[in-house]
Amino acid sequence: MPKIYEFVKTTLRPLEIDDFFEQMRMPLRKNDQMEAKKIAYVICDNKLPQGAVLPDSNHNWNSFSLEDIQIGQYALVKLPKNTF
Repeated sequence: MPKIYEFVKTTLRPLEIDDFFEQMRMPLRKNDQMEAKKIAYVICDNKLPQGAVLPDSNHNWNSFSLEDIQIGQYALVKLPKNTF
């Protein structure tokens, strides 16, 4: 999503960008990647920005990415078990 954000930040207001990303997150939370992809294409003039990569179908959309976390928020972090 960072590439999409970079693409739209010069043409949309911050509130519009927030609204757009929430529209994309709603179908992703339901595991409907095709609907989210359609929304991304609409906002990006029917093409993905250069360098944009869509996550694989096993991506957990209920988890946070680093871009979603801001200073002052609380987040539960699950670390992988140590394999040593």
